[in-house]
Amino acid sequence: MLAAAITGAGSQPTSSPAPHQEWGLVNVACASLRAEPRHGAELETQATLGTPVLLDTICSGEWRIATLPDGYRAWMHTSAYRTLTDDESESWRKGKRVIVTHPYGETVCSDTLSSPLESAVTDATLGAIFCGTITPGSRFCEVKLPDGRTGYLPTASVDDFASWSERPMNVDGIIRTARSMNGVTYLWGGTTPKALDCSGFTQVCYRNSGTLLPRNASSQANICEPVSSDTPADWATGDLLFFGPDPDTTRITHVGIYIGSGRYIHCSGMVMTSSINQADSLYLPRRVLAVRRINRNYNRLSNHPWYF
Repeated sequence: MLAAAITGAGSQPTSSPAPHQEWGLVNVACASLRAEPRHGAELETQATLGTPVLLDTICSGEWRIATLPDGYRAWMHTSAYRTLTDDESESWRKGKRVIVTHPYGETVCSDTLSSPLESAVTDATLGAIFCGTITPGSRFCEVKLPDGRTGYLPTASVDDFASWSERPMNVDGIIRTARSMNGVTYLWGGTTPKALDCSGFTQVCYRNSGTLLPRNASSQANICEPVSSDTPADWATGDLLFFGPDPDTTRITHVGIYIGSGRYIHCSGMVMTSSINQADSLYLPRRVLAVRRINRNYNRLSNHPWYF
């Protein structure tokens, strides 16, 4: 069995697989990637349906090392993906696709008449990508999963993926996504609106605006424009605030999104709003170690070679 040391951030993703790798697409609503090749191992991260992955030929039983578009690597079970040839991968990148943009997700149904209880094909969380075309005026959009299964999603819950990815980063939209997850429970390694950790929360919020952040808080703290952590007046809505466990360390252990007036939204136990101001009823005694402002052109999905 290979050690868990392979997990974590890898090199910058490229457009072509190495000789020891092949393409794949996540084929389940939420794939769990683990520190070791077993279901009981620590959850490292997750990937939503339709996420492109690079799969190493290195395997352990029914587990393979997968690299995600953010560069993170961990073990994924073979039931969670479908492998693609290079031609199939290119066809997927050039084909018509839709992305789920409804904050609470949807259910893909086998027909448009029965209820989801009777005709469910799969769950579809925020950010899930399917092959499909939106027909103007139609209440439903026919979609296709990586393994060939088909079904229907309400047109109101999806958007054309190419058009969606070309829209500029929208800070107001990022905050709306964040607030839509109020009360969602904390899960170490979680990166979907069903359950997430602090950096998974910020990643989901920014990804829903077409920007792909690194996976971990410490990695997110090293990107884009630094802003003085000692001058809250300089902070802007949408800035990432990074925290440490105590005043005597510079180790970053937590991240949230600034929403103005000294308040930030984050996932700690659950998604909630807290404040840096002691006079605020939402005050939480945490030290801000760093602040980062995400550049509007940073790591856009529209420029990512795995998607287009």
